[in-house]
Amino acid sequence: MLKVIPVASPLARNEDINLVVEGFKTLYHEISVGKVVKDKRDAEIESKGLDVLGLIITGGTEHIMGALKSSARSFSAVYHDSLNSMPAVLEASSAFGFKAFHIKDQDGINSYAKAVKITEEIRSERLVLFGDPSPWLVYSGYSQKPEGLIEGVEKQDIEELVELARSLDVNDEEVRSRAESFGPSFEDFRTSLKIEKAIRKMLEKRGSKFFSIRCFDLLEPLKGTACLALSRLNDEGYVAACEGDIAASVTMLLLSKASGLPSFMGNVVSVKGKSIFIAHCTSPTKILLAFKYMTHFESGMGVGIAGTIKEGETVTVARVDTKKRVLRAGSGKVLSEPFREDVCRTQIRVELENPSLIVERPIGNHYALTIGNHLKLLESFAYVEGYKFERI
Repeated sequence: MLKVIPVASPLARNEDINLVVEGFKTLYHEISVGKVVKDKRDAEIESKGLDVLGLIITGGTEHIMGALKSSARSFSAVYHDSLNSMPAVLEASSAFGFKAFHIKDQDGINSYAKAVKITEEIRSERLVLFGDPSPWLVYSGYSQKPEGLIEGVEKQDIEELVELARSLDVNDEEVRSRAESFGPSFEDFRTSLKIEKAIRKMLEKRGSKFFSIRCFDLLEPLKGTACLALSRLNDEGYVAACEGDIAASVTMLLLSKASGLPSFMGNVVSVKGKSIFIAHCTSPTKILLAFKYMTHFESGMGVGIAGTIKEGETVTVARVDTKKRVLRAGSGKVLSEPFREDVCRTQIRVELENPSLIVERPIGNHYALTIGNHLKLLESFAYVEGYKFERI
């Protein structure tokens, strides 16, 4: 939890301290405020190993901010327009390098507090990996280092999942509730639902709702794919990623926490001008305007999701690189795009500020997307975790 530490000079009057603290509490009643510190020793004791927001009440506190910055896990400051608060923050941030907010920047401070909360939540998450990362993920698999951001990665043999799926029954009524009279066959839906049931059972044993799967390994033994299963599970609040992509899995988890909505991961098909075109064969339907069932693109098997997001909808596109410690993100409007038969089924073009960075400084293929603009929160998250933030 974010700890707010008021900081004042030993010469500060109690009435001035109380006025600023009460003003902060009025604006941010959900953020608790700790005891006032007036020297370096107390600052170090109060902040050690914590995520700290220093409420800088007066000038003459630059050295105390330095102590907070060195002792805290992460440190930012809040300044106001009197008592030499801003001059002190300008001097200290120049020396020690930290983020600062004006006391009335409610969007910025609330986003920062939420970012700290998210870092705490995902730190206890363990990614269940069904099989190894797909062999073509030469950068996005085990070369990634998510430990510290999340608890770690737990590998699960995909053969166990295959055998469990084979053994499960799905009655005709269950299949009929999903199947359509066109597109994938009745048996394609049956296989997809068996895969979904098997994933649910294995995750329930591990107490997890966060996973990725080497999905192409299901094609030969089961003649099916996990596309429908991942779509349905993401809609239910799981974070379900394709291909055993560790970087994309972490990104989807972050975007889902940021937005409170499911997230989508896709291949970067093209970057043209100020837009990016991404596509994949599964998507949570909750973020789609419309969708239909089709087979998986490369294999022609299973049940894929061919969906669209409403034109003009604001979305956030992002990727976390846990190896280089980079969080790259942009936000923009969804553009109209004719359906193509030569790429994966759910196809989304998004207008972004600087998408050329994706090609000029690549950090892997899959990018994730969710509804809404969450850039302030993501930038704060990157700062708290010590990641470089890049805007696309």
